[in-house]
Amino acid sequence: MTDTGSGPRERPGESAHSYGLKLLAMRAYSVRDLGRKLERRGYPAGEVAETVASFTESGLLDDVRFAAQYARSRIVNDSAAPRRVVQLLGRYGVPRTLAEQAVARTIEEEELNPADSAELLARKKAATLTGLELAVARRRLYGYLARRGFDLEHIRGAVASALADR
Repeated sequence: MTDTGSGPRERPGESAHSYGLKLLAMRAYSVRDLGRKLERRGYPAGEVAETVASFTESGLLDDVRFAAQYARSRIVNDSAAPRRVVQLLGRYGVPRTLAEQAVARTIEEEELNPADSAELLARKKAATLTGLELAVARRRLYGYLARRGFDLEHIRGAVASALADR
């Protein structure tokens, strides 16, 4: 029988620095997210703090760059709502003002319109709701877009456009 309790974990064989480099080679991390990942792996808090500070000083770990990359990926590739991306960045430990700046910069640079993203998602979802009554389809579309963080004004326009053919 193995011990699965929350007792002290055995120290990993490689240094936090080496393991952190492996993680950063696979994908970008926020400062808080990488620190948590190292702590969960069993590294002492002091070594984790030292590693994170070293990566931050060298430019390998940068919340501004992480927020910009993440915002661009979610907004451009996934048609995610700006509010939702800010919320998700907060979960990674990115400060709200930094997240909002990254989202605004992405929308400006990519010349995106959240209303267009909402309409695109609404049309895709509406195609799956063909057998439903209009009122039910409308309610489901509203909920779908609201859970993805779109503003009410964008939701109204997207739902009306997506269901206009019915």
